[in-house]
Amino acid sequence: MNIPNNTNGIIPPEQQGFNQAVEVDEPVGIAMPRNIPTLANSMVLVELHHHIPPFRKKDKKRTAKVNADAGAKRKAASVQTVYLECEELTTLKKVKSDHYDWHIGSTIPWLDGGIRGLSHMYLQEYMKESSGWEQLFNEKVEELRDVYAWEVSKEEARMGELYDPSLYPDWEILQVKFGVEVRYMPLPNSKDFRCDIQQDAMDYMQSEYDKHLAERMETGKLDMIKRVIEPVTNLIKMIDYDDYDKPTGFRDSLIPNVEKVLHSMRVANIGDDPVIESARVELERIIGSVSSDTLRESGSLRAMTKKEVQAVMDSLPTL
Repeated sequence: MNIPNNTNGIIPPEQQGFNQAVEVDEPVGIAMPRNIPTLANSMVLVELHHHIPPFRKKDKKRTAKVNADAGAKRKAASVQTVYLECEELTTLKKVKSDHYDWHIGSTIPWLDGGIRGLSHMYLQEYMKESSGWEQLFNEKVEELRDVYAWEVSKEEARMGELYDPSLYPDWEILQVKFGVEVRYMPLPNSKDFRCDIQQDAMDYMQSEYDKHLAERMETGKLDMIKRVIEPVTNLIKMIDYDDYDKPTGFRDSLIPNVEKVLHSMRVANIGDDPVIESARVELERIIGSVSSDTLRESGSLRAMTKKEVQAVMDSLPTL
């Protein structure tokens, strides 16, 4: 995908002050250190949301009838009416799904509700690539707009008695329900308690904040390892056969699936964990020297690759 250079109005990080030291009033009697590298200035928080009308609606009347006919309780079954189906809508949903998958692969889990951690070093690259996804999403919305009236005109024949013209507003009304939101937020520092509170209370709040910060970092590290395990373990399993065996499950996606997780290990290793970085470098070396075709052709290459990849897996912490 060609990623455009514009950022759709996103403010560059240097203008947001992410890299600038923030001076705060020091509570009396507390020495506040300056310009000390912390997690707060090595990571930002990012939130991604897509908006697409569902084009489906619960049919209360038919839901009630289905449950009654089955002798079931009121909420045992639910009938959903899908009132718009077309190739352009399917493509738009696929772009949404792919953008979200890329976002998850480029960040680590942080807070409930979709807020995730993004490495400061990767911020510019993330903003540029996400802008490309946003542009592609908007292009697919325009393609849906071009066929919307025609697709609606076909729905009466497809829907039969389920057709309801009130479900199809004019595009000018509907278009405001489409969109992409990317929100960037600085990660607060445990020193950012600017309340006039007693020393004991401040010490407790700072220690609790730092403890939860450490827990979130550990959660992010475990999430990263989980991402690595599935595609790499699958690779080991699929190449473990002799030349006289008939391979099963050896797909061309084996190598690309590992390459995807290598991207995550590069951009989302926020704590710069040396074990994860060492594993990434070694996996990148191994994967870069083979292909699906060469692995299929050579039993000795499969055996050597399996041995080397397994050694990398053994170096990672166990979950």
